[in-house]
Amino acid sequence: MKKKRKKSGFASYALLWAIIAAAAIGSFAAQRAQQRIHETKLAVLQDQLNNAKDTHSELQKAMDYQNSTQYAEDYAHDELGWVYPDEIIIYNDSYDK
Repeated sequence: MKKKRKKSGFASYALLWAIIAAAAIGSFAAQRAQQRIHETKLAVLQDQLNNAKDTHSELQKAMDYQNSTQYAEDYAHDELGWVYPDEIIIYNDSYDK
């Protein structure tokens, strides 16, 4: 008859714990990598939001200016050639020749 070998319980438990530890470490590393990806995406989106806010602010200022009387006066003066009654206009004919 053959002798029965005793299986070592310690080795089985040590192997089991090693597998569990490796899985936990791998899971933690994967979560950390996902966190870095999300942080990068968040930074990009935050920059886009700040740029959109700046653009909105600039457009709002442009709209406010275009709705002002100063814009109407500037447009009439620059584009239509209108002048104020007390304004003196000096022509230089040397550029025409």
